[in-house]
Amino acid sequence: MTTATKKSRKAEKPGGVTGIITNTYKATMGFGEKVSVATLNAPYMILEAAGLDEEKTAGVKNFNAKVVGSVYSGTDWMATRSANVAMAPLRIVGRGISKLTSGKAEGKTPKKKAKKAAPKKVAKKPAAKKAAPKKAKRPVGVKKAPARKKAPPRVAARGPTKLAA
Repeated sequence: MTTATKKSRKAEKPGGVTGIITNTYKATMGFGEKVSVATLNAPYMILEAAGLDEEKTAGVKNFNAKVVGSVYSGTDWMATRSANVAMAPLRIVGRGISKLTSGKAEGKTPKKKAKKAAPKKVAKKPAAKKAAPKKAKRPVGVKKAPARKKAPPRVAARGPTKLAA
């Protein structure tokens, strides 16, 4: 019989938001399975405490553990498949955020750019006089304010003209 290779800790426990959700789910399911097995085996533990031989109850306890294990593994299989579908968008967003913030996404590191040789320093020429700054253009779609209306020119009043007789 071959033995299964044991996964590393990092392979078992993914990180990030989805990892927190997955780890919490697995811990809760494991705890629930242990409680269920203990609940089913409680009567047999009482009988053992009363004096019944442990060998006689071992078969029933193993059967209970297999039944509960198969129920939980089926539930886990369905929940894992559903969660993978539901958490796919979170993983995509998480990768995008990690690329933007740190430049790393799931173990991939960005390639370092080769340093260019610094150009040789040359004596600078005296700076030319700067031209007057150009007027800033108006942004597109912004109307110019209407011009102020000018008051009509003031004319000195004349007296009435005399008519020749």
